[in-house]
Parts: sequence; structure tokens; C-alpha cells
Amino acid sequence: MHFVGRDRWRDVERGAFLTSLLGYLMVCTALILDLGQWFNAWRPIVTWGYHSVMFELYWCIGGYTVVQLVEFLYVFEERVRVPPIVRAVLARMYAPLMILGAFLPVFHQSALVSLYVLAKGRLDPLWWSQLLPLFAVLTSFYVGPAVVAVESHLSARVYPRRVDMRVLGEMGLMSAWVMALYLALRVIDLAIRGVLPDLVSGSAVGTVAFVELGALVALPMGLLFLPRVRASTAGLLTASGLSIAGVALNRFNIVMVGMTASTGEGFYVPYWMEAVFVLGLAATVLLAYLFVVENFAILPLEERSRVVGCHRVGRAGPATAG
Repeated sequence: MHFVGRDRWRDVERGAFLTSLLGYLMVCTALILDLGQWFNAWRPIVTWGYHSVMFELYWCIGGYTVVQLVEFLYVFEERVRVPPIVRAVLARMYAPLMILGAFLPVFHQSALVSLYVLAKGRLDPLWWSQLLPLFAVLTSFYVGPAVVAVESHLSARVYPRRVDMRVLGEMGLMSAWVMALYLALRVIDLAIRGVLPDLVSGSAVGTVAFVELGALVALPMGLLFLPRVRASTAGLLTASGLSIAGVALNRFNIVMVGMTASTGEGFYVPYWMEAVFVLGLAATVLLAYLFVVENFAILPLEERSRVVGCHRVGRAGPATAG
């Protein structure tokens, strides 16, 4: 935002940053525990496997999480006194960290699906493509503003804060253009590979793919191109929710639906403990978000004192005379 002259976006900057930081911490925790041998998580740091996609993924996700934690020190030192030399070092690190933080997600988003590029013949042609890394990057670009819009409105319901619809509308329009590029590339790719008819064949996987591209990409894209939708809370939230659902379904289709036929084992049903684990992580993230917002300067500065004051009064109860 600072580098592209979008200073008016600062109202949503820290909320978006906090959401991203907590999300990545949740993903790192889930990966370390879900991969089984969590006690070996340190090994890629000292064992270089530069030929491996998973090695790139490990370093990019881990590196980006560390960068975000360091960036959080800028927020932390506003509330907690730190030595002047630390503040001076942070001031010098800020711009390089911002640039590094902008590039690392591009690498790990593409690495996430690169494994499935290697699965040609196993992943259904409706989702397999040599352009999968590019598709992953584009979807991450347009889903970001959608998450920011939802986070801003949810936090506004919990705390007495305003929502800058003008800023969110600008971000929504940018998302719409990226979605248009993504949708065009997906359709062209399907047509060149000769599988576009499968999209409307009426088969189960064809129907799922059609819903993904039609209802969860084309529809929210069209909505976000309409000024009255971007200016409306209900319209913006609807388009943003559809966009988020579309990206989630896309990842689910690549990992699960598109691989089902080739496994010969049927559809995977998660064990109940896996579901409880995911819900527990999500609850932890929500609690962490509330704690950070109420104790650090995450909300717009002109509103923060009023918000924190309201919550302190609410917790202590109304003052009584005498």
C-alpha cells in the first residue's frame, strides 16, 4: 500500500496483516502436526533439497511466516517499550521486509500446486494444467481483497468501528479484473486441451467444475464490476463470500475431487478427530485475533481509543454513582 500510493487503504492494512499472520501460523501448526513426524520439522533448515518442490514450499511458507512475525514487531513496539536501537533497526528493515513479504507468497502459492502438475494422468483433466502455478497465484491475488472485506465487516460487528466502503470497493474492483483474467485463462486452457466439452457434459466432476467456474468465479466477478454492488454492504459481502468459496472449492477439487478416480479407493472422509483438530485451531485463531485487536493498535488509530474504552466499560459494567 505504501509503495503503490494507496495510503488511504491504511484503515484496513493492519487488520488484513493480522488476519494473514494468524492464518499462516495456523497453517504452519497444522502442517507440522498433520505430517506426523513433527519433531523432524527442523531438518529442511540444515538439509538442502533444492530439487524438491516440498523444500521450496517449506522455505517459502516458513520464511513468509517469519517475515510477518518480524513485521508484527512494529505493532508490538507501539505498546511495549523496546530499546531505541531496536526501533532504529526495525525502521531500516521495514522496506526490505515489505518487498520480501510481497514475493514469498507468489513462490509458495505456485509451489503448492506444482506437485499436481507432476500428477498428469492422475489428476482429472478438468483441473490438471501446466498453468496450475499461475492459476494458484491469480486466485491468491483476488481472494485477498475478499478476505479483507469479510474481516473488516465482521470486526465492525464485534467492535464499534466504521467500514470504509470506498476502499473496499476499490479493492473489489481490482479483484474483479484479476478474476476476469483468471477465468479467461482457465477457459482458454480447457479449450486448447480439448476438455472444454467435459465442463458441460453433465458428469459429476463436470458439474462440480462448472459450479466452481460459473457460480463461484464468473458470478462474483460480474457482481464486483457493478458499482452499486461494491457500494453495498450486502452486495460486497455476497461477492466476497462467493469468491472465497470459489478458491476453497478449487483447492478442494484439485486435491480431492480431481484425484478420486485415479486412486481407486473412493472418496476420502476425514476422521472425527481431524475435524475437531481443525475446529480447535480455528477457535484458537479467533481468540488470538480478539486478544491482539484489544491490546494493540490494529484498528484505525482515531477509533482505537474509543473501541478499547467501550470494551473496558462493557467488561467492568456501567459506573454507578455514590
